[in-house]
Amino acid sequence: MKRATLALALVLAGCPIPQPLPDYPPGTITPPRILVDEIAGDGNPIIFVPSDCLSTEPLYPLAARIFDSNPIETVDTRWFVNYDPRFAAYSRTWRENPVPPNAETTNLLREVPPRIGNAQQFFDFEPYQHPPAHDAPWPEHGSPWREPGILRVVELVVSNGFDPEASSTPLPNRKVKPEFETQVHRWVFLTVPESSEHPCPQ
Repeated sequence: MKRATLALALVLAGCPIPQPLPDYPPGTITPPRILVDEIAGDGNPIIFVPSDCLSTEPLYPLAARIFDSNPIETVDTRWFVNYDPRFAAYSRTWRENPVPPNAETTNLLREVPPRIGNAQQFFDFEPYQHPPAHDAPWPEHGSPWREPGILRVVELVVSNGFDPEASSTPLPNRKVKPEFETQVHRWVFLTVPESSEHPCPQ
């Protein structure tokens, strides 16, 4: 009776008793959700990249946060550029960032790429270092590809159940285990003539 009275007193005092986290069977919960509205930008779905910058190439640090109702699982995140499952060079994973379980089990938010110490990590995207889409006209010279008119799509793909044997599937490196799903966010980059509105970095 005394224990029940003490527990009730704690709840009324605003001190909830910690509850054990549920053990979810694989594939029975929704995938981590990318918090799209938090991603920095001016509201334009296209990021205009100045072309023909010779001294300093444009560079765009990309990152996001995810919401996961299961903070004790590892979340896999993969970055793709101009993904095309027909060609190995275009279906490769440019970077993979496993996000470890959250040490604070009441905190359902995690950063992608994961924070290391107090330092925020980024996927530093350099458009000139990535070729045009496979079916697009290719510039006459090799890398760097700095001409105007080149479209590049960067994708952040998040899942708590990627298929480890997916390198030769219809969706190489993006297939998930049965009953699992992915969340995707895309950044669209279009190279345009350098101008006062879209200047080269100094």
